[in-house]
Formats: sequence, C-alpha cells, structure tokens
Amino acid sequence: MKPRALWITLAGALVFALACGFFAYRAGRSAGVATAAGGSAPPPAEVTAAVAVAPIKEGTVAQTVDAYGSIVPAPGALFTLSAPFDCQIEKVDVSEGEAVSKGATLLSVTGNPDAKLALAQARIEAAAAQAALRQVQERHRLKLADDAALAQAQGAAEAAEARRKNLDARRLDGLRDLHAPADGVVYRVPYAKGAIALTGTPLLDLAEAGHLEARFGVDPSERGRLAAGSAVALQTVDGGGAAPVAGRVRAVSTAINASSRLVDVYVTLPQRSSLTLGGYLKGSFTVASVTGLVVPYKAILPGKEGFILFTASGGRAVRHVVTVEGENGEEAVVSGAGLAAGDLAVISGNYELNDGMAVRVEPGP
Repeated sequence: MKPRALWITLAGALVFALACGFFAYRAGRSAGVATAAGGSAPPPAEVTAAVAVAPIKEGTVAQTVDAYGSIVPAPGALFTLSAPFDCQIEKVDVSEGEAVSKGATLLSVTGNPDAKLALAQARIEAAAAQAALRQVQERHRLKLADDAALAQAQGAAEAAEARRKNLDARRLDGLRDLHAPADGVVYRVPYAKGAIALTGTPLLDLAEAGHLEARFGVDPSERGRLAAGSAVALQTVDGGGAAPVAGRVRAVSTAINASSRLVDVYVTLPQRSSLTLGGYLKGSFTVASVTGLVVPYKAILPGKEGFILFTASGGRAVRHVVTVEGENGEEAVVSGAGLAAGDLAVISGNYELNDGMAVRVEPGP
C-alpha cells in the first residue's frame, strides 16, 4: 500500500474512534441527569418501626412515699420483767421470738452473793435485836432501865425484824420463777444463765399477742406529706409476691431519730394480721391522688418541650407534648392536646419514633 493511502486510512480510524467516544459521553450524561431528577431510579423503602401499645384510660393514680421498717410492739403491749433485788440468773426457759402462754415460766433467779449475805446479816441482826430487847425488858422490870430505853430497844427490834421479813419474802437464798403476765411473744432476753443483774434491771421483755404495729423511718423532707389516718400498703421484704396488707398511720414523730437520722412513723396493723414481730416491711404511704388520663409510666419520654408521648393511629406514630399531673413509678396521669381515653399509647419502641413514622403494632403477650 502506498504511504499516502496508509495515512488516509489511519486518520479515518482515529476520527471514527473520537466520534464514538463523544456520543458515549453524551448518552451517559443524559442518563445521569435523568436519574438525579427522579425520572428512572426507584425511591428508598420506608422504615416501619415495631411497637407495643397500651390503651389510655380514665382513672386515678395514687402518689406514694416508700419507706422501710419493722414490726414492733404497740404502745402498752410490752411487759418488762425484773427482780426486786440483786439477782443471779439460774435458768432461762425461753428464747427470743418464742410464743408463750400466760403463766408460763420464763426464767428463774436467785439472790446474788451480796444479796444472800444481806439476808444472812438481816437474820443475825433481827435475832440480836430481839435478845437486846429481852434484856432491856428485864432491866425495865427491875427498874434499872427507863421507859425511853425500853422504847428504843423495841423500835430497834421491830426494824430489824421488818428487814428480815422483807428479805426472806424475796427468797434470796432460793429460786424465784418469773412468769408470763399474758399470752405473747418473747421480745428480748438480754441475760444468759449465770449472769448477775442489779435490782430492777430488765431481765426479759414480752410483747403481748395481737398488739403489734409497724415502725418506719421516713426521710425528714417527706414528713410534711404524711398525716395520721392516711393509708399505707404494707409488703414484707421477703414476701415472695404476697399481696400487700392495708394499714393506717397512727402517728408521725415530730423529732428525728438520733440513731437512724430519719423520722419515725408508726402504722397500725389490721386485726388478725399474719405479720410477725421483728419482720421487715416496705411501706407505700399514700400522700395524694390524681384523676385523669392514665398511661403506663414507660410510655412517657423526656423532650425539649417537656414530656413526649407517642400514640399509634392508622399505622402511623403521632407525637404529643404532655404534662405529667402525677405518677407513682408504675402509672402516670397526663394531659395534652389530641389525647383521649381509648387511644393507643406506645410503651415499647417509642425511643426510635418520629412524628408520622410508620409503625407496626406487635401483638401483646
């Protein structure tokens, strides 16, 4: 092939390639513009949130103050047993928490060594005083002693005899049994066998059966919200799900307990209560009640405008700004525009919602 013809052929091929590239570029650019304008690319799929709901209802929510305490003897129901002399514990027949019947022997005591010595001295002094009296009487008969000496001897003899009788009546040198003054529960036994206690020292405390109450420690800041006669729901701490027992506030202390730094609140227990002395309790004190639209407390979310509540309607989430009128940790009374009894409040999955978002209500348990 001649050189001229070869150059003409190569130039034609180059022009053809450039033309193909130009048209391919124009076609790609037109397709990109059409896609950007939404003409041919499919829109993204809408997100649907799975939620759980609960119906809004009309009702009342009781506001409560929670406190912890224990069961103690009611006023006037605690008997304290003691001995009228310095004594030594010879026998203990009961244990703390044991139920006893009226008249049962609780413990036995005898005089301590010093008390027994005092009894022996009283007996010796009484005998000596009687002997001295007889001598003065004989001297008085012989006119060797006047009436004053006789009167003095008689007084000394009578005083010594009275002391002897008093100590003898206490049975200091024998056993003295202490008995239960009523049916009840042994509340405290501070001494063991062999211990020595002074006159009047409490040897045993007995709580009369059926006369118990609950004592709670409440934060001083809550004292003003509590009043005698208000309702209390009592629940044993280890109750295992047992139903609460209803009680009533008997009294609210006006002073702070020096040991706990809390305010003592005393609650009357219902008659025939199965609660036992010393048991630990949780008390929920009703301090106020609010009536209105009631929703589960977990349906309420914090927001910039206050509190937020979502409802589900027509497959969409509806956002409401609400005011919490009262709550007890489980339920709340709310108010807000567009809310009505029977609406479905979102109680699960609500943190992911936006107003108008598609929702799918999951079946309840």
